[in-house]
Amino acid sequence: MLTAFASPEVPSRWAGPQGHVRAGAAVELGHGRTLCGPSSALLGPGGRVPSDPHLDPWCPRLSPPPGRINVKNEELEAMVKEAPGPINFTVFLTMFGEKLKGTDPEETILHAFKVFDTEGKGFVKADFIKEKLMTQADRFSEEEVKQMFAAFPPDVSGNLDYRNLCYVITHGEEKD
Repeated sequence: MLTAFASPEVPSRWAGPQGHVRAGAAVELGHGRTLCGPSSALLGPGGRVPSDPHLDPWCPRLSPPPGRINVKNEELEAMVKEAPGPINFTVFLTMFGEKLKGTDPEETILHAFKVFDTEGKGFVKADFIKEKLMTQADRFSEEEVKQMFAAFPPDVSGNLDYRNLCYVITHGEEKD
């Protein structure tokens, strides 16, 4: 079973014991990807990710919106099979981080954030990063920014610890 994480598409009535998603529920994976389930199970036979949008009329978005990363269902299926147990957001980040290893070195990502950290404190204002993410290059939607801040909340002063964020992106887990 998958564990529900913050998503407006997963009403609390769909969450079962210990946050596991009940049959027929949906889990937002980002990039427009939603795992849906037939009425009898969240995943299809053998733990496969369903590819038929008619399995659950409540959950039509199985394809990424135009201009977004296109992740094939086979890749998602393989990732789900690799899971050591229930998949919650932390496990998903860890697994996704492992897939990203080698794409951009941690130093490259850190350098991108350091450009905005003129005082070298290791953090940047969350509002500033939100504005940049939503207006520059491959723009984030409001929902994508909310998901990022749900996973990496700013501190009480509104600062984002970008060093920890970069570490999780490149290593798939938080520093101790």
